[in-house]
Amino acid sequence: MKRRIILWFGVLLLAKAVVAADSDLPHTFAELNHWYAEPPAGSNAATIFLEGFAALKITDADTTSTNLPLVGEGALLRPDKPVPSETKAAMASFIQRNRSAMVFFNQAAQLQQSRYPIDLNQGQMPQLPHLAKLRTVAQFLEISAVSHAAAGQGQAAGNDLLVSLALARSLDSEPVLISQLVRVAFVDMTVGGLEQVFNRVMLPAKTLNQLAESFQQAEKREAAGYGFTRALIGERTTDLSAFDMSPEQYLNVPANTTPEEREQLEAKIKKNLAEDRQFCEVTFNQALVVRNEPFPQRLTQEDDLFSHAETVATNKNLYLSGIFFDALNKVEIREATCLANLRLAQTAISLEKFRVDHADHYPESLNELAPNYLKALPTDPFDGRTLQYHKAGNGYVLYSIGPNLKYDGGKRGNGQKSDIVFTVVAPKESHL
Repeated sequence: MKRRIILWFGVLLLAKAVVAADSDLPHTFAELNHWYAEPPAGSNAATIFLEGFAALKITDADTTSTNLPLVGEGALLRPDKPVPSETKAAMASFIQRNRSAMVFFNQAAQLQQSRYPIDLNQGQMPQLPHLAKLRTVAQFLEISAVSHAAAGQGQAAGNDLLVSLALARSLDSEPVLISQLVRVAFVDMTVGGLEQVFNRVMLPAKTLNQLAESFQQAEKREAAGYGFTRALIGERTTDLSAFDMSPEQYLNVPANTTPEEREQLEAKIKKNLAEDRQFCEVTFNQALVVRNEPFPQRLTQEDDLFSHAETVATNKNLYLSGIFFDALNKVEIREATCLANLRLAQTAISLEKFRVDHADHYPESLNELAPNYLKALPTDPFDGRTLQYHKAGNGYVLYSIGPNLKYDGGKRGNGQKSDIVFTVVAPKESHL
């Protein structure tokens, strides 16, 4: 409790800096829409990724196939198990049929700027149809990476991963929370694809270097909080606008609500509306200050901030603030998980480089990677310690402590109750 009070007091003081710089940030939907800048003609990766999606040929036979994973109904592949021959064939056929779409994806991956065709002037509920389309593209790219790796085509598999990381990057600037959650899901898929690839094929040195550079750039953006800070600013713009609307405009009131129930709801909202609005705005400013902290401090302070905000909103009957900050609570865990995955990927790439230079042997500890393969050992965003690593047979287990803050020895699990794991079981020999 003492730590939380000190934190809260410190954040209140620092929030003045945000207020001073606030004039440069969007406050209206029109300003938010303008803030999501349109790239110059010919420089928009989003347009080309969507052209690639339109070129994808996905049949009913694909979606019902028991041999095709992700897009179809085939079982998800484990990185430590061989790819069944039927699955290999199904994936290879699927990728071959969609070579024209891959041309677009490769072209889009070369561009650094992006804006998808959405209208943030729509207000509370902007239409985001591109997110479902991009999910299909992400699945296609993971299938392609695994298919190429299973066929021993290391350069092609590595290129698929580079494009997959570029797909995630194309959502970096979108100031919408759900878009950032989708983006980090794509990053997690890319890291999962990297794990699949490293267990199935040896990548050329040039490809390893390209992956190292791309993952480093992604890690820097994530560590700086670029995407989720933009989403928070977008959420602030959206949520504060609700105080100037009628309840019907921002609440999904059931059709069978009686006039008496509607009247009670409106009275509940309006009772402390001025205090509710002030509390909401102050809390958002405090959150923007916390965004400047590195991990794991950012993780702890955001959790404390939004948990405290929820409690205050409940105790003081600040109805709208309670709704808004409940939606933001625990988002920082998704951000930290994404950063952990990026740092696992960086470390795994360095381990592969080390193995090439040391007769197919991995180091005894991560300390051997610095400074020749990593300038500094990446830290775990959940506890600030070095990522955990131990050799296992011819491979290794590399992991983050994860959201539960318990070291489980690198055991793979589901959800937030296990470590975040990257494993290489039986790497291909580098001379093959």
